[in-house]
Amino acid sequence: MKEASILNLINIYKNHLKEHGLGDELYKWELINQYQNRPNSDADNLLEELKSVNFHNLLYEAAVRVSYHLATEREDAYRNCLKHLFDETIPLIERVKYFNEETLRIYRELEKKYGTHHDERTMATLLTYHNPDKYTLYKYSFYQTYCDLIGVESRKKNERYVHYLELINDFIEKYIKTDNELIALFKKTLPDENVYADPNFNILAQDILYRTLEKQLGAKRNYWRVGTKIGDHQLWYLMQANKVVSIGWSEIGDLNEVEIKVKEDIMPLLKAKGYYSSDNKTSSRKAGEIFNFFRKIKEGDVIVAQDGHKVLGIGIVEDEYQFVD
Repeated sequence: MKEASILNLINIYKNHLKEHGLGDELYKWELINQYQNRPNSDADNLLEELKSVNFHNLLYEAAVRVSYHLATEREDAYRNCLKHLFDETIPLIERVKYFNEETLRIYRELEKKYGTHHDERTMATLLTYHNPDKYTLYKYSFYQTYCDLIGVESRKKNERYVHYLELINDFIEKYIKTDNELIALFKKTLPDENVYADPNFNILAQDILYRTLEKQLGAKRNYWRVGTKIGDHQLWYLMQANKVVSIGWSEIGDLNEVEIKVKEDIMPLLKAKGYYSSDNKTSSRKAGEIFNFFRKIKEGDVIVAQDGHKVLGIGIVEDEYQFVD
């Protein structure tokens, strides 16, 4: 079943290559070619070095803003974080944990409340730009979906990217390197110039999983109704201005920080913050809504923003869940 599921993903991806090529995802190979081995943590002016690197949508905008802030106000400390992240003499799992904790520590000297958004997605992008022969891009959303698909347990925070790379390497060895048709199609659609050649197929492996599992290539898109009020407070104009869709319950924190496998994992978080403590039926229903927002909504899905029965706007999802307190 596992092998059949993976082969189905690859067949969907090959059919897409035949019809459309790499299309709107070609930019990944272009950017990595242009900015390989960067950002340079030894640059004289770290802020200018970071500003000169185009991360496109591979990083949260908030992560980019935080990196500029840290490079401005805590340049030496942030430089050391980057150096540590890029140091191949240190096991990756230790680098991931250190980078996450140390960037938060130095950011807390500047901002007491807000998160850094320097999570494993941010680290994966930095590592991939710096050394694409070894690393590749990552999102929690399709990592979790792939784990579900092949029937393996996903890992905890700070262990996910390491596990993801193990899965990617296995995927490359068993399913990419053995598929001559896939390799031929990929090489045919990848331009000869101004792109990263991807000799180890790291970016190709990410692209297959991202397109088929996150962008739902070959699947029907889902439609979701999302309310726009918390009590009497209308959030529609905030959503519209920032091109985001959001829900409440921010007190329960970042769901990426805890293990959320099913909606029942959210119910204790709600009750700990005083939500529906004596009403299990409502708690279960609301936990289901939050779980859908966190795990089920995918890129390409359609959101219908409503105030009661009145439709205020319709949008298409372009990125994964992130927590903003």
